[in-house]
Amino acid sequence: MHSHTQRQTRTHTRTQTHTLAYTHTCAHIHVHTHTPCMYRQSEQPEKRPLRAAAMCLGLLSVLLLSGIIGLYLYYDRVYNNLTEDRDQLQTSYNNLTEDRDQLQTSYNNLTEDRDQLQTSYNNLTEDRDQLQTSYNNLIAERDQLQTSYNNLIEERDQLQTSYNNLTEERDQLPTSYNNLTEERDQLQTSYNNLTEERDQLPTSYNNLTEERDQLQTSYNNLTEERDQLQTSYNNLTEERDQLQTSYNNLTEERDQLQTSYNNLTEERDQLPRTAERSGCPVGWRKFDCSCYFLSIVSKTWEESRQDCLNRGGDLVIIQSREEQDYIKTFKVMSWIGLTDEAREGLWTWVDNTQLTTAEYWHPDEPNGGREENCGMIQMNYDAWNDTSCSAALPWICEKYAYC
Repeated sequence: MHSHTQRQTRTHTRTQTHTLAYTHTCAHIHVHTHTPCMYRQSEQPEKRPLRAAAMCLGLLSVLLLSGIIGLYLYYDRVYNNLTEDRDQLQTSYNNLTEDRDQLQTSYNNLTEDRDQLQTSYNNLTEDRDQLQTSYNNLIAERDQLQTSYNNLIEERDQLQTSYNNLTEERDQLPTSYNNLTEERDQLQTSYNNLTEERDQLPTSYNNLTEERDQLQTSYNNLTEERDQLQTSYNNLTEERDQLQTSYNNLTEERDQLQTSYNNLTEERDQLPRTAERSGCPVGWRKFDCSCYFLSIVSKTWEESRQDCLNRGGDLVIIQSREEQDYIKTFKVMSWIGLTDEAREGLWTWVDNTQLTTAEYWHPDEPNGGREENCGMIQMNYDAWNDTSCSAALPWICEKYAYC
Protein backbone atom coordinates (compact mmCIF):
# COMPACT_ATOMS: atom_id res chain seq x y z
CA MET A 1 0.00 0.00 0.00
CA HIS A 2 2.81 2.38 0.87
CA SER A 3 4.69 1.49 -2.33
CA HIS A 4 1.60 2.03 -4.44
CA THR A 5 1.15 5.47 -2.87
CA GLN A 6 4.80 6.37 -3.64
CA ARG A 7 4.40 5.33 -7.31
CA GLN A 8 1.30 7.46 -7.65
CA THR A 9 3.16 10.40 -6.08
CA ARG A 10 6.11 10.04 -8.52
CA THR A 11 3.76 9.72 -11.48
CA HIS A 12 1.87 12.82 -10.45
CA THR A 13 5.14 14.71 -9.96
CA ARG A 14 6.41 13.77 -13.49
CA THR A 15 3.08 14.76 -14.97
CA GLN A 16 3.25 18.13 -13.28
CA THR A 17 6.86 18.60 -14.44
CA HIS A 18 5.98 17.81 -18.07
CA THR A 19 2.97 20.08 -17.88
CA LEU A 20 5.02 22.95 -16.51
CA ALA A 21 7.77 22.43 -19.10
CA TYR A 22 5.29 22.35 -21.94
CA THR A 23 3.47 25.38 -20.52
CA HIS A 24 6.78 27.26 -20.35
CA THR A 25 7.61 26.23 -23.92
CA CYS A 26 4.21 27.26 -25.21
CA ALA A 27 4.48 30.56 -23.48
CA HIS A 28 7.89 31.13 -25.03
CA ILE A 29 6.57 30.22 -28.50
CA HIS A 30 3.54 32.44 -28.05
CA VAL A 31 5.72 35.41 -27.08
CA HIS A 32 8.04 35.04 -30.09
CA THR A 33 5.58 33.96 -32.77
CA HIS A 34 2.19 35.15 -31.47
CA THR A 35 0.89 31.71 -32.38
CA PRO A 36 -1.46 29.79 -30.11
CA CYS A 37 0.17 26.85 -28.49
CA MET A 38 -1.30 23.36 -28.78
CA TYR A 39 -0.32 20.20 -26.97
CA ARG A 40 2.23 18.34 -29.15
CA GLN A 41 4.80 15.92 -27.86
CA SER A 42 7.37 16.55 -30.65
CA GLU A 43 8.40 19.25 -33.13
CA GLN A 44 9.80 16.78 -35.73
CA PRO A 45 7.73 18.06 -38.75
CA GLU A 46 9.30 21.53 -38.34
CA LYS A 47 12.84 20.13 -38.24
CA ARG A 48 12.59 17.98 -41.37
CA PRO A 49 12.75 20.82 -44.01
CA LEU A 50 15.74 22.37 -42.26
CA ARG A 51 17.49 19.02 -42.07
CA ALA A 52 16.82 18.33 -45.77
CA ALA A 53 18.04 21.81 -46.75
CA ALA A 54 21.24 21.37 -44.77
CA MET A 55 21.90 17.91 -46.22
CA CYS A 56 21.26 19.12 -49.82
CA LEU A 57 23.51 22.11 -49.32
CA GLY A 58 26.31 19.91 -47.93
CA LEU A 59 25.93 17.41 -50.80
CA LEU A 60 25.98 20.24 -53.35
CA SER A 61 29.19 21.61 -51.79
CA VAL A 62 30.86 18.17 -51.95
CA LEU A 63 29.86 17.70 -55.62
CA LEU A 64 31.09 21.17 -56.51
CA LEU A 65 34.43 20.52 -54.80
CA SER A 66 34.78 17.15 -56.59
CA GLY A 67 34.19 18.85 -59.96
CA ILE A 68 36.81 21.50 -59.23
CA ILE A 69 39.38 18.88 -58.19
CA GLY A 70 38.63 16.80 -61.33
CA LEU A 71 39.11 19.84 -63.59
CA TYR A 72 42.37 20.68 -61.89
CA LEU A 73 43.74 17.11 -62.23
CA TYR A 74 42.77 17.01 -65.92
CA TYR A 75 44.47 20.28 -66.82
CA ASP A 76 47.48 19.42 -64.68
CA ARG A 77 47.92 16.18 -66.67
CA VAL A 78 47.49 18.03 -69.99
CA TYR A 79 50.05 20.62 -68.92
CA ASN A 80 52.59 17.95 -67.90
CA ASN A 81 52.18 16.11 -71.24
CA LEU A 82 52.64 19.30 -73.19
CA THR A 83 55.71 20.27 -71.16
CA GLU A 84 57.24 16.84 -71.80
CA ASP A 85 56.57 17.14 -75.58
CA ARG A 86 58.15 20.57 -75.62
CA ASP A 87 61.25 19.36 -73.73
CA GLN A 88 61.71 16.41 -76.11
CA LEU A 89 61.34 18.67 -79.12
CA GLN A 90 63.82 21.16 -77.64
CA THR A 91 66.33 18.31 -77.08
CA SER A 92 65.95 17.17 -80.70
CA TYR A 93 66.32 20.73 -81.83
CA ASN A 94 69.55 21.20 -79.84
CA ASN A 95 70.99 17.91 -81.14
CA LEU A 96 70.19 18.85 -84.71
CA THR A 97 71.77 22.28 -84.25
CA GLU A 98 74.91 20.61 -82.89
CA ASP A 99 74.96 18.21 -85.89
CA ARG A 100 74.60 21.12 -88.25
CA ASP A 101 77.47 22.99 -86.58
CA GLN A 102 79.71 19.92 -86.76
CA LEU A 103 78.78 19.37 -90.38
CA GLN A 104 79.44 23.02 -91.15
CA THR A 105 82.88 22.68 -89.54
CA SER A 106 83.62 19.64 -91.71
CA TYR A 107 82.33 21.49 -94.74
CA ASN A 108 84.62 24.45 -94.02
CA ASN A 109 87.61 22.12 -93.57
CA LEU A 110 86.87 20.38 -96.87
CA THR A 111 86.47 23.73 -98.61
CA GLU A 112 89.88 24.72 -97.29
CA ASP A 113 91.33 21.46 -98.75
CA ARG A 114 89.71 22.22 -102.10
CA ASP A 115 91.15 25.75 -102.01
CA GLN A 116 94.61 24.34 -101.33
CA LEU A 117 94.25 22.03 -104.37
CA GLN A 118 93.27 25.02 -106.54
CA THR A 119 95.87 27.52 -105.30
CA SER A 120 97.14 27.87 -108.87
CA TYR A 121 93.82 29.25 -110.07
CA ASN A 122 93.49 32.98 -110.61
CA ASN A 123 89.99 33.21 -109.11
CA LEU A 124 90.96 32.14 -105.54
CA THR A 125 89.99 35.55 -104.18
CA GLU A 126 86.48 35.38 -105.67
CA ASP A 127 85.96 31.85 -104.30
CA ARG A 128 86.98 33.04 -100.86
CA ASP A 129 84.55 35.98 -101.07
CA GLN A 130 81.70 33.69 -102.04
CA LEU A 131 82.45 31.39 -99.10
CA GLN A 132 82.56 34.44 -96.82
CA THR A 133 79.12 35.45 -98.08
CA SER A 134 77.77 31.96 -97.35
CA TYR A 135 79.33 32.13 -93.91
CA ASN A 136 77.72 35.51 -93.20
CA ASN A 137 74.33 34.15 -94.32
CA LEU A 138 74.74 31.20 -91.98
CA ILE A 139 75.67 33.55 -89.12
CA ALA A 140 72.49 35.55 -89.82
CA GLU A 141 70.40 32.35 -89.81
CA ARG A 142 72.03 31.29 -86.57
CA ASP A 143 71.20 34.66 -84.98
CA GLN A 144 67.57 34.36 -86.12
CA LEU A 145 67.41 30.86 -84.68
CA GLN A 146 68.91 32.12 -81.40
CA THR A 147 66.24 34.84 -81.27
CA SER A 148 63.50 32.22 -81.77
CA TYR A 149 65.06 30.10 -79.04
CA ASN A 150 65.15 33.04 -76.60
CA ASN A 151 61.49 33.82 -77.34
CA LEU A 152 60.55 30.22 -76.59
CA ILE A 153 62.46 30.32 -73.28
CA GLU A 154 60.60 33.49 -72.28
CA GLU A 155 57.21 31.95 -73.12
CA ARG A 156 58.13 28.83 -71.17
CA ASP A 157 58.93 30.97 -68.11
CA GLN A 158 55.57 32.73 -68.41
CA LEU A 159 53.80 29.38 -68.57
CA GLN A 160 55.73 28.21 -65.50
CA THR A 161 54.56 31.30 -63.62
CA SER A 162 50.94 30.55 -64.55
CA TYR A 163 51.41 26.97 -63.42
CA ASN A 164 52.82 28.08 -60.04
CA ASN A 165 49.86 30.41 -59.50
CA LEU A 166 47.42 27.60 -60.26
CA THR A 167 49.29 25.27 -57.88
CA GLU A 168 49.05 27.85 -55.10
CA GLU A 169 45.30 28.18 -55.63
CA ARG A 170 44.97 24.40 -55.61
CA ASP A 171 46.79 24.24 -52.24
CA GLN A 172 44.36 26.80 -50.83
CA LEU A 173 41.34 24.77 -51.96
CA PRO A 174 41.77 21.96 -49.31
CA THR A 175 41.73 24.64 -46.61
CA SER A 176 38.39 25.92 -47.86
CA TYR A 177 37.12 22.36 -47.98
CA ASN A 178 38.19 21.72 -44.37
CA ASN A 179 36.47 24.91 -43.26
CA LEU A 180 33.28 23.83 -45.00
CA THR A 181 33.49 20.39 -43.38
CA GLU A 182 33.96 21.94 -39.96
CA GLU A 183 30.93 24.19 -40.49
CA ARG A 184 28.90 21.17 -41.56
CA ASP A 185 29.83 19.40 -38.31
CA GLN A 186 28.83 22.45 -36.33
CA LEU A 187 25.50 22.50 -38.16
CA GLN A 188 24.94 18.84 -37.27
CA THR A 189 25.60 19.61 -33.60
CA SER A 190 23.14 22.48 -33.69
CA TYR A 191 20.59 20.20 -35.32
CA ASN A 192 20.77 17.77 -32.39
CA ASN A 193 19.84 20.54 -29.95
CA LEU A 194 16.30 21.69 -30.77
CA THR A 195 16.34 24.97 -28.85
CA GLU A 196 19.75 26.08 -30.09
CA GLU A 197 18.88 24.95 -33.61
CA ARG A 198 15.76 27.13 -33.63
CA ASP A 199 17.75 30.20 -32.52
CA GLN A 200 21.01 29.55 -34.39
CA LEU A 201 19.93 27.73 -37.57
CA PRO A 202 18.96 30.87 -39.55
CA THR A 203 22.32 32.45 -38.72
CA SER A 204 24.21 29.27 -39.64
CA TYR A 205 22.17 28.97 -42.83
CA ASN A 206 23.08 32.52 -43.82
CA ASN A 207 26.74 31.87 -43.08
CA LEU A 208 26.67 28.70 -45.16
CA THR A 209 24.93 30.57 -47.98
CA GLU A 210 27.60 33.26 -47.86
CA GLU A 211 30.33 30.61 -47.94
CA ARG A 212 28.57 28.94 -50.86
CA ASP A 213 28.58 32.27 -52.70
CA GLN A 214 32.27 32.69 -51.93
CA LEU A 215 32.92 29.16 -53.21
CA GLN A 216 30.96 29.98 -56.37
CA THR A 217 33.11 33.08 -56.82
CA SER A 218 36.24 30.98 -56.36
CA TYR A 219 34.88 28.50 -58.89
CA ASN A 220 34.24 31.27 -61.40
CA ASN A 221 37.77 32.59 -60.89
CA LEU A 222 39.20 29.11 -61.37
CA THR A 223 37.13 28.69 -64.53
CA GLU A 224 38.50 31.96 -65.89
CA GLU A 225 42.06 30.89 -65.05
CA ARG A 226 41.38 27.54 -66.71
CA ASP A 227 40.30 29.38 -69.88
CA GLN A 228 43.48 31.46 -69.76
CA LEU A 229 45.52 28.29 -69.34
CA GLN A 230 43.68 26.76 -72.32
CA THR A 231 44.63 29.82 -74.38
CA SER A 232 48.25 29.46 -73.27
CA TYR A 233 48.07 25.76 -74.15
CA ASN A 234 46.78 26.56 -77.65
CA ASN A 235 49.53 29.16 -78.15
CA LEU A 236 52.18 26.71 -76.99
CA THR A 237 50.77 24.05 -79.32
CA GLU A 238 51.00 26.48 -82.24
CA GLU A 239 54.58 27.40 -81.29
CA ARG A 240 55.41 23.70 -81.04
CA ASP A 241 54.10 23.18 -84.60
CA GLN A 242 56.19 26.12 -85.82
CA LEU A 243 59.24 24.70 -84.07
CA GLN A 244 58.52 21.31 -85.67
CA THR A 245 58.43 23.01 -89.09
CA SER A 246 61.75 24.73 -88.36
CA TYR A 247 63.12 21.39 -87.20
CA ASN A 248 62.03 19.71 -90.45
CA ASN A 249 63.53 22.52 -92.54
CA LEU A 250 66.79 22.31 -90.63
CA THR A 251 66.83 18.53 -91.05
CA GLU A 252 66.37 18.93 -94.80
CA GLU A 253 69.12 21.57 -94.88
CA ARG A 254 71.42 19.26 -92.95
CA ASP A 255 70.74 16.38 -95.37
CA GLN A 256 71.45 18.62 -98.36
CA LEU A 257 74.65 19.86 -96.76
CA GLN A 258 75.65 16.28 -95.99
CA THR A 259 75.05 15.32 -99.62
CA SER A 260 77.16 18.26 -100.81
CA TYR A 261 79.84 17.31 -98.31
CA ASN A 262 79.90 13.70 -99.52
CA ASN A 263 79.97 14.73 -103.17
CA LEU A 264 82.77 17.21 -102.58
CA THR A 265 84.72 14.65 -100.56
CA GLU A 266 84.35 12.09 -103.31
CA GLU A 267 85.32 14.65 -105.92
CA ARG A 268 88.37 15.70 -103.91
CA ASP A 269 89.48 12.08 -103.46
CA GLN A 270 89.08 11.36 -107.16
CA LEU A 271 90.77 14.53 -108.44
CA PRO A 272 94.40 13.28 -108.37
CA ARG A 273 93.49 9.86 -109.80
CA THR A 274 91.20 11.35 -112.44
CA ALA A 275 93.80 13.89 -113.49
CA GLU A 276 96.51 11.24 -113.74
CA ARG A 277 94.29 8.78 -115.63
CA SER A 278 92.49 11.14 -118.00
CA GLY A 279 95.17 13.63 -118.88
CA CYS A 280 92.93 16.51 -117.67
CA PRO A 281 94.20 19.13 -115.19
CA VAL A 282 93.23 18.90 -111.55
CA GLY A 283 89.69 20.17 -111.11
CA TRP A 284 88.62 19.18 -114.66
CA ARG A 285 86.40 16.25 -115.63
CA LYS A 286 86.96 14.05 -118.67
CA PHE A 287 84.24 12.88 -121.04
CA ASP A 288 85.01 11.31 -124.40
CA CYS A 289 87.86 13.39 -125.87
CA SER A 290 87.26 16.58 -123.88
CA CYS A 291 87.97 17.96 -120.43
CA TYR A 292 85.27 20.01 -118.68
CA PHE A 293 85.55 22.54 -115.86
CA LEU A 294 82.52 23.76 -113.83
CA SER A 295 82.95 27.05 -111.97
CA ILE A 296 81.68 27.58 -108.45
CA VAL A 297 81.27 31.35 -108.82
CA SER A 298 79.13 33.48 -111.15
CA LYS A 299 80.26 35.94 -113.84
CA THR A 300 78.99 37.57 -117.03
CA TRP A 301 79.23 35.66 -120.30
CA GLU A 302 82.31 37.60 -121.49
CA GLU A 303 84.07 37.24 -118.12
CA SER A 304 83.26 33.53 -118.09
CA ARG A 305 84.73 33.03 -121.56
CA GLN A 306 87.87 34.95 -120.62
CA ASP A 307 88.32 32.67 -117.60
CA CYS A 308 88.06 29.61 -119.88
CA LEU A 309 90.63 31.12 -122.26
CA ASN A 310 92.95 31.75 -119.32
CA ARG A 311 92.64 28.07 -118.44
CA GLY A 312 93.59 26.98 -121.95
CA GLY A 313 90.06 26.18 -123.15
CA ASP A 314 86.83 27.95 -124.09
CA LEU A 315 83.14 27.92 -123.17
CA VAL A 316 81.66 24.48 -123.87
CA ILE A 317 80.43 23.62 -127.39
CA ILE A 318 77.69 20.95 -127.31
CA GLN A 319 77.88 18.79 -130.43
CA SER A 320 75.83 15.67 -129.59
CA ARG A 321 73.01 14.28 -127.48
CA GLU A 322 75.59 12.31 -125.46
CA GLU A 323 77.48 15.48 -124.64
CA GLN A 324 74.19 17.26 -123.78
CA ASP A 325 73.27 14.42 -121.40
CA TYR A 326 76.72 14.55 -119.80
CA ILE A 327 76.55 18.33 -119.29
CA LYS A 328 73.14 17.81 -117.65
CA THR A 329 74.79 15.76 -114.87
CA PHE A 330 76.47 18.94 -113.58
CA LYS A 331 73.01 20.04 -112.32
CA VAL A 332 73.92 23.73 -112.45
CA MET A 333 72.35 26.50 -114.57
CA SER A 334 75.42 27.80 -116.45
CA TRP A 335 76.81 29.62 -119.49
CA ILE A 336 77.64 27.70 -122.68
CA GLY A 337 79.67 28.91 -125.68
CA LEU A 338 76.69 30.09 -127.78
CA THR A 339 75.85 33.70 -128.81
CA ASP A 340 74.12 35.80 -131.49
CA GLU A 341 75.69 39.05 -130.37
CA ALA A 342 77.49 39.54 -133.71
CA ARG A 343 74.29 39.18 -135.74
CA GLU A 344 70.80 39.02 -134.23
CA GLY A 345 69.17 35.64 -134.83
CA LEU A 346 72.34 33.96 -136.14
CA TRP A 347 73.52 31.76 -133.27
CA THR A 348 77.19 30.72 -133.45
CA TRP A 349 79.54 28.83 -131.19
CA VAL A 350 82.72 30.37 -129.79
CA ASP A 351 84.73 28.55 -132.48
CA ASN A 352 82.72 30.57 -135.11
CA THR A 353 80.72 27.53 -136.31
CA GLN A 354 77.00 28.12 -136.75
CA LEU A 355 74.34 26.32 -134.71
CA THR A 356 72.72 23.79 -137.03
CA THR A 357 69.97 22.32 -134.81
CA ALA A 358 67.22 23.71 -132.60
CA GLU A 359 66.78 20.39 -130.79
CA TYR A 360 68.01 21.55 -127.41
CA TRP A 361 66.22 24.92 -127.15
CA HIS A 362 63.49 25.20 -124.54
CA PRO A 363 60.02 25.67 -126.12
CA ASP A 364 59.46 29.30 -127.20
CA GLU A 365 63.22 29.93 -126.96
CA PRO A 366 65.20 31.92 -128.00
CA ASN A 367 62.79 34.79 -127.34
CA GLY A 368 64.84 37.68 -125.96
CA GLY A 369 65.53 39.63 -129.17
CA ARG A 370 68.36 42.13 -128.85
CA GLU A 371 68.15 42.08 -125.05
CA GLU A 372 69.20 38.42 -124.67
CA ASN A 373 72.16 37.41 -126.85
CA CYS A 374 73.96 34.68 -124.87
CA GLY A 375 73.10 31.02 -124.40
CA MET A 376 72.80 29.17 -121.11
CA ILE A 377 71.59 25.70 -120.10
CA GLN A 378 68.60 25.19 -117.76
CA MET A 379 69.33 22.02 -115.81
CA ASN A 380 65.82 21.61 -114.44
CA TYR A 381 64.41 21.52 -118.00
CA ASP A 382 67.42 19.91 -119.76
CA ALA A 383 67.19 22.70 -122.36
CA TRP A 384 68.81 25.95 -123.52
CA ASN A 385 67.61 29.51 -122.95
CA ASP A 386 68.80 32.87 -124.22
CA THR A 387 69.41 35.54 -121.59
CA SER A 388 71.22 38.82 -121.07
CA CYS A 389 74.99 38.51 -121.48
CA SER A 390 75.45 40.77 -118.44
CA ALA A 391 73.72 38.31 -116.11
CA ALA A 392 75.97 36.55 -113.58
CA LEU A 393 75.97 32.75 -113.86
CA PRO A 394 78.39 29.85 -113.34
CA TRP A 395 80.01 28.56 -116.55
CA ILE A 396 81.38 25.38 -118.12
CA CYS A 397 84.79 25.36 -119.85
CA GLU A 398 85.89 22.74 -122.39
CA LYS A 399 89.23 21.84 -123.89
CA TYR A 400 90.38 18.84 -125.87
CA ALA A 401 92.22 15.92 -124.29
CA TYR A 402 93.88 12.76 -125.50
CA CYS A 403 91.34 10.09 -126.44
